[in-house]
This record gives sequence, structure tokens and C-alpha cells, in this order.
Amino acid sequence: MTTLATFACSLTPAACFLACVPRHRTWFTPLGAGTLYAYLLHGFLAQTGWYGGVWLRHPTGAATLTLLAAALTTALCTPPVRHLCQAVLEKPLRRTLTQLTGR
Repeated sequence: MTTLATFACSLTPAACFLACVPRHRTWFTPLGAGTLYAYLLHGFLAQTGWYGGVWLRHPTGAATLTLLAAALTTALCTPPVRHLCQAVLEKPLRRTLTQLTGR
């Protein structure tokens, strides 16, 4: 019974999330299509170590970092960045899947 209740509790947020997904194209649809790029490319920026400064220990530093991260995430999802990185991120996967499936 506990497993069933846990399963029901996990389905509720999933259904709420899917209810919020728009059914038509909006201004942020291209950004949503580029979230894979933000996910894969943000690691290169995180490795630079610029976020380890003393300025982050203050509330204004944390707020600045939050705004900067939001802007950077949006920038990584834009069509120009996707176009530049498409050959590296998408083409090898397509070739691999084509070789595996034989189509």
C-alpha cells in the first residue's frame, strides 16, 4: 500500500508539470528546444573557477550570480549558440544511431 501511495504522490507533480506545458508555440519554445545545449555547455563555464570568489559570500554577490546564471543559461539556449555547436553535439549522435540501427 505504501508503494502505491508513493507512486501516486510521484504522479501528481508530473501531471501538474505537464498541465503547465503549452500546447502551442510561444516565444520561449526555441529556448526550450535548446536546453540540451545549456545542460552540456555550462560545464565548460563552471570549470573556469570564476565563481569561487569572496564576493559570493554576500547577498548581493549571490543575487548577482543568480541573475548572471539565468542570463547565461538563456544565452546558451539561443539559436546562434545551437547553430555553432550543432555539428559537435548532434551530428555524431545521429551517425552513431544510424550505425546501430542500420537505417
